[in-house]
Amino acid sequence: MNEFELIRRLTGSLPANQAVVVGAGDDCAVLDLGAPDRWLLFKTDAVVEGIHFTKDTPPEKIGYKALGRCLSDIAAMAGTPTAALLTIALPVNFDTDFIGAIYDGINALARRHDVAIVGGETTTNPERMLISVSLVGCVARGKAVLRSGAKPGDAIFVTGKLGGSLAGRHLEFEPRLAEARWLAEHFPLHAMLDLSDGLAGDLPHILKASGVGADGRPKVEPSSVPTKEGVKVCPAVSGATNWMSTAFNPATGLFYVMAMEQCQIYYKTEAVWEAGKSYYGGEIKNVPGEKGKKYLRAIEPATGKIVWEQPQTGPGNTWGGVLSTAGGMVFFGGDDGAFSAADAATGKLLWSFPANSLWKASPMTYLADGKQYVAIAAGSNVVVFGLPSGR
Repeated sequence: MNEFELIRRLTGSLPANQAVVVGAGDDCAVLDLGAPDRWLLFKTDAVVEGIHFTKDTPPEKIGYKALGRCLSDIAAMAGTPTAALLTIALPVNFDTDFIGAIYDGINALARRHDVAIVGGETTTNPERMLISVSLVGCVARGKAVLRSGAKPGDAIFVTGKLGGSLAGRHLEFEPRLAEARWLAEHFPLHAMLDLSDGLAGDLPHILKASGVGADGRPKVEPSSVPTKEGVKVCPAVSGATNWMSTAFNPATGLFYVMAMEQCQIYYKTEAVWEAGKSYYGGEIKNVPGEKGKKYLRAIEPATGKIVWEQPQTGPGNTWGGVLSTAGGMVFFGGDDGAFSAADAATGKLLWSFPANSLWKASPMTYLADGKQYVAIAAGSNVVVFGLPSGR
């Protein structure tokens, strides 16, 4: 098992809470602690004697590298670093002046980027020295640039020159904080990451997180390729979030969609293409005993985080979209046959009308004689509701 396989195993079931916007898997964790205009960035990294530096490495450069690695991760999120904690594990017979020079390197780089060193921990490690840095920073709410945002057709760029680690550049690289913030401000960046293992080693992290290949085309997941025996795929083509009309509310900053979570079995069959005839080469079947589950979801567009969801009651066979209003409501046709409205910020159900309809249309809104109405097709009928003032 290599390092990355171990990371996947350890992070697969980590606990989370409502503050987590982005957890393990990116350059920094992103946390929402309630500030109206920003998110918190949180990062930790370590350098170990014999792996990242040697006994002969100038101590100031050891300190520079220890903090610089974390600063580069903040840069990869287009963020601004704020404060750091340092943990240093020392052999029994340590050199006080050598350790002091390490801190000189850390402090000089911290001052250059206006980072406060606010404490830490010292402990003993008999065999070799280890320095761990925990760094916090911030980024404007919704503006963190993640690994997972790459899209088919994107170009790949780097800042500065690659290579030179064997010549000592790994000890004196420049964290690209200013460059990253400038790029994020002036261009619609889809993804960024820190190059700590070189382009060939780090680019796959973006590709895996984004589902895009290095050739710029969507990446085919091996687990979803049909076979003659059949492959169970979750979510399947009739699920996911790609069928029903969606809505966006500028006031909440949330994206609303009716999502179907359903697994199906993909089969590959022998077929010969003929001009003028449909060609499939396979078929899709439902998983015996498994029913799909429908949810009305509010999603944060920048991260994909589900802010709230409203489970639907019913067989999961409706195909209606959603409508969000400036008054803070989300209208939708539910799986229970009712036409309902939920609070756009919290998802709390506010109102419901038992239409007993199998929805295959999306709500619409219009203004007549100064009054706003919401309408939706229900079978051969159109149901219209007048909204109260301000909604």
